[in-house]
Amino acid sequence: MTPARWVGYSRERQILIIGSEFARAVNLLKASAVLESKICIARAMELLDLNLTDPQWGGRRMREVLRFREMLGSWYLESEPSQETLAHLFRIIMEWNGATARVQR
Repeated sequence: MTPARWVGYSRERQILIIGSEFARAVNLLKASAVLESKICIARAMELLDLNLTDPQWGGRRMREVLRFREMLGSWYLESEPSQETLAHLFRIIMEWNGATARVQR
């Protein structure tokens, strides 16, 4: 994904794209596929990084993205990552937009 393409998406669409990586990661972690789950989260972190170039994430929203990425990075570095924490982070990111908050998880 290029920054130019990413900024063309609405915030709702961006959250859904990141959320799809989380959904894959949660399902993989439930199946004890820790490495594969972390690969999905690494992709989600790359997508979150693209928000740093997107003006629609400026101000307070940017602080939210950076704090969220920090929490996600902590999860990523755990040797035995928690399914509950990952599911909680998934719920948090989906709450960033009213439309995405209604998506079934």
